Amino acid sequence: TLRGQINPPNDESPEAWIYWGLSNGSTNPLSWSSNVNMGVVSVGIFSTNITGLTPGTQYFCNCFASNSAGGTWGASTSFWTIIPASITNDDPSTITTNSARLNGIVLDTGAQNPEVRIFWGPTDGNTDPANWSNNVNMGTMGASSFFTTAASLLPNTVYYYRCYATNTAGPAWAPETFEFTTASTFMPTNGANI
Repeated sequence: TLRGQINPPNDESPEAWIYWGLSNGSTNPLSWSSNVNMGVVSVGIFSTNITGLTPGTQYFCNCFASNSAGGTWGASTSFWTIIPASITNDDPSTITTNSARLNGIVLDTGAQNPEVRIFWGPTDGNTDPANWSNNVNMGTMGASSFFTTAASLLPNTVYYYRCYATNTAGPAWAPETFEFTTASTFMPTNGANI
């Protein structure tokens, strides 16, 4: 959605246009690849929805308003269209008999910070959330590393985990599931004294 605003005082409602494209046309209407005539608008915000944009692409936009007193341009601005985030698992750490630190990295937000989760359990749920026995919502975050501690694990047992991110462009999973084995419980045995 592209928006502009008519500010007071405004004795005569102007006709307004919204311009956009892959390059900044500044204040030259012929330099913009696309525009929409908003008609005569009153003081306040006007907007239009545009479609057919290429994901992961930078676009520029500007507004122009004109009445009998003359025409005025706004300031050009830019935006990026959203794509799914890019996320990966990182190696597990601090593995004990009953807990482990599960690590991940948001590599790219896709132009919108995603909600991030870590799915984990004793079986590999692949990319189906319903197939995982546990998941931890890490909240919304930018490109950064993150972790959670899985607790109440069994000793000497294989566990699996996979990181997940979603924004308005859709979901994204880490490329593969990671696995780890919890430490064994040491059980001393009786033996002959030497």
